[in-house]
Amino acid sequence: MMKYMRHGKVRILIGSTTKAGTGLNIQDKCIAAHHVDLPWRLSDITQRNGRVIHQGNENSKVYVFYYIKQGSMDTYL
Repeated sequence: MMKYMRHGKVRILIGSTTKAGTGLNIQDKCIAAHHVDLPWRLSDITQRNGRVIHQGNENSKVYVFYYIKQGSMDTYL
């Protein structure tokens, strides 16, 4: 799967912080990170974003999206 991702044959990959946060070298083709939850540790968010904001990424522009329900506790984090 990772080989296909690195070669651009797989365009969407869904993963959790524990499964896709560290040790996953797919950053050369990534264009966006979508956060559907927010971990409590800032280092986890930084690690997640590091999957797309990374030296060697072939895309000159990348996007990071945070999905947060208005009025929820996540709006205070």
